[in-house]
Amino acid sequence: MATGQSPDQTALHASDRLLDRTHISAMAAQAIVLASVILSLFVDDIYHHQLAGVAALGLAGVFMMQLGLRKIAMGIRTRQLQQFCQTRDSREQIQELFAMTDMLQAAETYDDASAVLMATARRLLPGYGAALYIFNNSRDRLDLARSWDMPEAFNAQDMLSPANCWALKRGKPHINAPGDNTLCCAHHGSHVGSVEIPMMACGQLHGLLIITHGETENAFGNLMEIRRLGRALADSMSLALSNIALREKLRTQSLRDPLTGLYNRRYMEDALERFVSLGRAQWRQHRAGDDRPRQLQEAERRTWPRQG
Repeated sequence: MATGQSPDQTALHASDRLLDRTHISAMAAQAIVLASVILSLFVDDIYHHQLAGVAALGLAGVFMMQLGLRKIAMGIRTRQLQQFCQTRDSREQIQELFAMTDMLQAAETYDDASAVLMATARRLLPGYGAALYIFNNSRDRLDLARSWDMPEAFNAQDMLSPANCWALKRGKPHINAPGDNTLCCAHHGSHVGSVEIPMMACGQLHGLLIITHGETENAFGNLMEIRRLGRALADSMSLALSNIALREKLRTQSLRDPLTGLYNRRYMEDALERFVSLGRAQWRQHRAGDDRPRQLQEAERRTWPRQG
């Protein structure tokens, strides 16, 4: 079964064939020179000038072919070095994505997951800014979860409507490049180019990842180059968002009554145990003369949902 080759591989194979042909031609020219020298030993002196001319032409041909061989060999070496660098970069990117996936498995909240995404995106896409949007509970809008390294000319809105985004409508990455006269989303009000990647898992959309770059020249080409890597980041993040949403749903179902929506006995037991532990810690800190119980209490309260 035939497999497609990249343009770099096709050019490398063509250079290899040209190198082989040039090398064979150089060997043929050397054979002509050698034959001329040997014949000069056996023929009369009147033919020496003709044989010398043939030998000189053969040597000139060998010299030119050697220059051609060197040029072709340098081109092959440059392409091999580029392929080596691309392979090395791809391997490093895969390692970073695996590390990101491993860290996202330990993320318990959207803030944890967005922090992991920001750290990985800064290593894999230096010089690019990004914004992460997540659907709200009613799924009628997307709220800005986190943004970083955004260009000054690009304003990351606090919320987006799914009806104004071509990426969410089509379920595919979409590039907004006003400088290249591309079709832009209704919410894109900047001359800075951006690529918008929907995050989908288990057949459901969970958010939107927007990646931007401050340069307006050849913005479409630059965004096309990083679109594949951005999609890999979005795919890993979408699974984490799906898991977090599922955990939040199960946690809410375990703590609330499904009919009235009020907190049940399980919430009371968990809250009672936590506040008893908090009271003991506060009493120990009070005996030790430390003034940190109030800060500890506020931190504990922020980790639990409020009644009502």
